[in-house]
Amino acid sequence: LRAPRSRDGRTGQARRGEPSAACASRRPAGVALALAGLCLLGALVLRVWALDGQTLSWDEGNNAFFALQSPAGILHYSRATLDTNPPAHRLALGLWLRLLGGSARNLRLLSSLLGVALLVPVYLWGSRLSGQRVGLVAAALTALSPMLVYYSREAKGYPFAALFGLLALYVWVRYLDDGTPVSPMAWAAYVLAEALACGAHYYAVLLFIAQGVWLAADVIADRTRRHIAWRRLGRWLAAQLAAAMLVAPWVVLTLPTALRGARDASTWAPLSLPAYLADLGMALSAGAQGSRWAAAAAIVILAIGCVSALWRGPWRHVGLPAAAVVVPVALGFVAQRRIAFFSPRFLLFVVPPLLLLAALGLCRWRRAGMVLGAALALAWLPGLWEITHPTIQLEEDLRPLAQTLRTYALPGDGVIVGYIWQEGNLRLLAPGIPVRYYLGWFSQDGLDREMEKLVAAHRRLWLVTYQSPLQHPQNMAGWWLEQHAARALVTESGYGRVVLYVSPEATGCGPAVAQFEDGISLSCPRVDADVAPGRALPISLCWEVEAAPAAGYSVFVHLYDETGTLRAQSDGVPVNGLRPFPQLPPREPVGDPRALWLPPDLPPGVYQLAVGVYDAGTGKRLNVIAGAAAGKDSVAVGTVRIGAGVGER
Repeated sequence: LRAPRSRDGRTGQARRGEPSAACASRRPAGVALALAGLCLLGALVLRVWALDGQTLSWDEGNNAFFALQSPAGILHYSRATLDTNPPAHRLALGLWLRLLGGSARNLRLLSSLLGVALLVPVYLWGSRLSGQRVGLVAAALTALSPMLVYYSREAKGYPFAALFGLLALYVWVRYLDDGTPVSPMAWAAYVLAEALACGAHYYAVLLFIAQGVWLAADVIADRTRRHIAWRRLGRWLAAQLAAAMLVAPWVVLTLPTALRGARDASTWAPLSLPAYLADLGMALSAGAQGSRWAAAAAIVILAIGCVSALWRGPWRHVGLPAAAVVVPVALGFVAQRRIAFFSPRFLLFVVPPLLLLAALGLCRWRRAGMVLGAALALAWLPGLWEITHPTIQLEEDLRPLAQTLRTYALPGDGVIVGYIWQEGNLRLLAPGIPVRYYLGWFSQDGLDREMEKLVAAHRRLWLVTYQSPLQHPQNMAGWWLEQHAARALVTESGYGRVVLYVSPEATGCGPAVAQFEDGISLSCPRVDADVAPGRALPISLCWEVEAAPAAGYSVFVHLYDETGTLRAQSDGVPVNGLRPFPQLPPREPVGDPRALWLPPDLPPGVYQLAVGVYDAGTGKRLNVIAGAAAGKDSVAVGTVRIGAGVGER
């Protein structure tokens, strides 16, 4: 057989920096492209199948919130929340959502497509290492890696950092890693890709430190070409300076708050080296959903492939992927020992170079390598099934709350949230609803003033809570609303709750309308309202007692149709349960704002509104002893006309 010619025309010898043609696969180009297309298609299916099946997480809600802000807003809230992430991914995500529209699926779709795009540099680099066979195997492993699939299905910055980090390294290997004059376009592409990777997650810096270690080692080891090695190292240092200049403004503006946020989030002890390597090895090899046996099998097979690749070299080709795995893992251990704010997902970008090495080593084992590769895929299958068929976490599911807002929110409503992730999630789960969101970050001194401004601007306020009781001083917005507004509608889902509060149009006690037994008097303005079903009817009641009654009485507000049939009701102790009758001060009027929720299926017509008092223990109603309704057990307080339904407005 004649030795193949290299691109520079010399027989049997490849130009420096290119793989030997003898190592190259002779697979027809059309078949290789078809197989590469199948890898891309499989990766896409794994990353978008049932993409919106799982509820949005806190981190995804945070990213959604930031993505919907202006650049100035991202900076402001990053500092206010002590957020630790730089903005590149969030800026891209904001542009993406503005182009495609806000939804949970679109929020995650960017990560999915970035995860699919990751196969391209993996395939190209693998083909450059040792032919198309290696490129295809590396692409297939990347398509199936549970760790990569899992985080390609979440709206987080890790796939973004992994893609641009690997792309920067490939651009370096392909266009900049020799002694020839530098291509300005290639150099600029490398700098931009590095800035985007580090601008999405700070841990991506470790990838480029690894590249620097590799280049420095080459300066020391390769004495025959040391002048070329120095030139490559100088080119890399210039690129680092340029990339740092792009990222530095954000770092300068947010580093103190980011460090404080990282320290505040360090609620666990630093890991020992064995524990760190065990956690990281299991996660990177088999993903968060993989079982221990699957992780052990994956670790063994990947180790066999990587050792084979490194053993047979050449180091000139495998040194950079090896450094891109080893150095970040080592520095990640040091970092988490200093600030114990670490997760294996922070090092997601080491998975593609790890799979590149494994693919190269497995291909060198030929048939045995293909068997090992198939065994690796089988070990990954249960984890992939769990990832693509997630169990719904009902405790964290905001979708029922979003459905309530979509159904019943009206133009001009305000929504108070306690966390930015709640607003981010609700904006995507209930897009386009005509409400204004407010962050409930109130101080005790300014609470009354701020809440009065909100009530003046919005007669209907929705409060979104998480693991927080309504009637507790720590829930400042809820505590204030419980005392000053009427609770009309409550929807609970897991740890979350959305509550609608309404403020009565009329304030004050109004004229006396009835005196009940046991010295209880009622005053209220007469109600004359036109309301649509599926809305809240605010009512302003006022109670006065001659002496504190001993019994625990409750109030009912009933809505009757023309036949006298009860169609809606609201029962409870005055002031949302906060002012029981036995605790009312004698001869001192106490305002009791109430809201009657009108069912969505309530037919049009004229209805009568009645108010009464009953013993909560026995259910016995108190009779009216003075007033127009004397002798009855309730008093009519107004007329309600029901018009078009919510769906007709």
